[in-house]
Amino acid sequence: TYPGADDPVDGVDNDCDGGDGLVCRGEFDRAGAVGCNTVIGYLDLSDDTTTDGLDSLRMIVGNFSMWGNESMTDLDGLINLRSVSGEFTIDGSESLTNLDGLSGLEEVDAALQISDNDALEDASGLANLTSVDGWLRFEENPILETLNLNSLEFTTRGFGVTGNNSLVSLGTLDALTAINGEVWIND
Repeated sequence: TYPGADDPVDGVDNDCDGGDGLVCRGEFDRAGAVGCNTVIGYLDLSDDTTTDGLDSLRMIVGNFSMWGNESMTDLDGLINLRSVSGEFTIDGSESLTNLDGLSGLEEVDAALQISDNDALEDASGLANLTSVDGWLRFEENPILETLNLNSLEFTTRGFGVTGNNSLVSLGTLDALTAINGEVWIND
């Protein structure tokens, strides 16, 4: 291994950037994914209370979900997550207040949906998201005030922001060059 080497997802950090390492295959909750650099399969945090221990996670080759979680307040342990090759869903979280822990997320290769999160006030943690190869939806987050998608370049299926009655700003959307599909923005 040496800097500049090719680095396939194989469990060996060939280019010394810390971005490969342990590859975990299967369906995991937080405890099962602790220490993984890559999850190939599915990461479901629906029943977890924290993202502690997930700071080595860089990539999910598959889906990420958090459905109906009543106790997760932040996603800070996901700070190094860069890409999700499947769907990314946070739905029905009662305590999540922000998405700051997703500040490293750059691409989602299927739908990204953030919906029905009663305590979510700030989604500016997605400021580094550049592409969504599918739907991008923010729906029914009643106290969401801030949504910063300043780095978003494109989405391939559509862009929807609806039912976020407290939303003040979408950010500048300066990088946005294409939305292939429907666009709907309303309160």
